Amino acid sequence: MIALSSPHLPDSMTLLIAALDSLSAILGMAGTYFMSKRYAKTFFSGVLFALLGLLYYLGGKGDKVRKFYSAESRSNEEIKDSPADMAFGLSLLFAGFLVALARILLSTFFGKT
Repeated sequence: MIALSSPHLPDSMTLLIAALDSLSAILGMAGTYFMSKRYAKTFFSGVLFALLGLLYYLGGKGDKVRKFYSAESRSNEEIKDSPADMAFGLSLLFAGFLVALARILLSTFFGKT
C-alpha cells in the first residue's frame, strides 16, 4: 500500500494547479465553441477548423481562411447568430482567463509550476 505522503504522489498544491490549468482550458474551448456555433457544426469540427485555420494563418494563407468562413456563413444563413450564445461564450472565455490568472497567482506565491 502506498502512503499518502509518498514522493511519487503529487502534493495538493500541484493537483490544484493542474486542476486550474485544465479548467481554464475547458472554459476557453467551450467559450470559443459557443461563440462560433454558426460556423462549426460540432465542437470537434470547430476545434479542427480552429487548428487548421491557425496553421493557414501562420503559413501566410489567412485569405483562404477568411474566404472559407465567409462562404460558410452564407451557406448557413438559416442559422441565425444568437446574441445569447455569443454572450455566454464570452463569459466562458472571461471565466477561463480568470481561472488562468488564479493559477498564475497561486504558482507565483507558492513557488509551484
